[in-house]
Amino acid sequence: MTRRKLKIAYLLSSFPQISETFILNQITGLLDLGHEVEIFSEKRPDSFCIHQDVIRYQLLARTKYLRTIPVSKFRLRIKAFLASCQALMFSPSVVFCAISVLVFKWRSFTYEDYFWAIDFAKFRKRYDILMCHYGMMGNRGALLKEIGVHGKLCVMFHGYDIRTGIAQGGNIYRRLFDRADAILSISDYNYRHLVQFGANPEKIIYHPVGIDVDKFRLEGRAQTTDKSLIRIVTVARLVEEKGIEYAIEGLRILRERRPDLKFEYHIYGSGGLHQKLMRLIVDCGQEKHIFLQGEKKQEELPLLFSQADIFLLPSRVEALPVCLMEAGACALPVVATDVGSIREIVVDGETGCLVPSADPRKIAEKIEFFIEKPKEGKRMGQNARKYVSQHYNIKTLNQKLSDLFQKLSGSRNN
Repeated sequence: MTRRKLKIAYLLSSFPQISETFILNQITGLLDLGHEVEIFSEKRPDSFCIHQDVIRYQLLARTKYLRTIPVSKFRLRIKAFLASCQALMFSPSVVFCAISVLVFKWRSFTYEDYFWAIDFAKFRKRYDILMCHYGMMGNRGALLKEIGVHGKLCVMFHGYDIRTGIAQGGNIYRRLFDRADAILSISDYNYRHLVQFGANPEKIIYHPVGIDVDKFRLEGRAQTTDKSLIRIVTVARLVEEKGIEYAIEGLRILRERRPDLKFEYHIYGSGGLHQKLMRLIVDCGQEKHIFLQGEKKQEELPLLFSQADIFLLPSRVEALPVCLMEAGACALPVVATDVGSIREIVVDGETGCLVPSADPRKIAEKIEFFIEKPKEGKRMGQNARKYVSQHYNIKTLNQKLSDLFQKLSGSRNN
């Protein structure tokens, strides 16, 4: 295969998101492999927490943001007219195609879609690859293909978009499935649902997210001054899907069962449930043992993991959580719920322990198991390190993605 430098456009809903390191690692990996990457994002995130690689690779300079859309219909139409006139200088054919789609083809085509298409047309008409993360952005990519933007369309599905398809029906991705050249599935769970939604199985390619395993290599567990203190860690957004309340209840049960036990539970992440979870901690009398620590940068996680004894992920729903890969790479014994594709990362009894969703008593039971049998925890942690290195090494995955892009860009009918 003849390898060449590719022009790749990333279509994202928000960039940079501190919780979406899997996207960041993919972008930086493709840059390291010599490709040219530009990022198109609908919005800037509210968080002030930015990964160092965003700065190191000067990714904000590579990012273009969608313009703010006015609420007033009159202002909206004026702005659309002015944007169209501006874009005509760069790509008149795309503007005319966008107007045609708006008027004649897509009944669901909105002014937001129109602005996205016009903004994209301003910067460059031709790419080798249009790479979309999440099905919703894949719909944007399908629109760009519809109006004549050149580039092979590749869409990676994760968790939220699969759950949305389940709730609203897979037909919401119909145009994406028609227009996409490759659909990336991060797990068997996603593959099954994509086929149910109507995706052509021949277009679906297994390609999981991954981590830089070397950044999570630890020489040894850091010891706290009190060796009898057990430190349990969760890294997750504070949202309903993560099931943090079950972890809090599980540790309340554990403390009730073992009042002599010395432990701390540190929860790293931010989200809308912060106040609710704080009240829950106080109500169950655990404020001296359970701590909401806020959002942390990616580069801080290896140190946090080095100070921990057990990693806990009590999710209600999941896709393929990167935090479990990171914990496994640090050889931490893991307790996680058996939902989504977690079973593809945590092999029950070998690389960690799985529990049913929304079952705080089982959480307490498995935490107690690791406390009482530290040798088992060490064995599973070492197995997890090997398993993650073998299956989720981002350097290997990025090379495979680059090979796929080369293959797609070399095929006809671009």
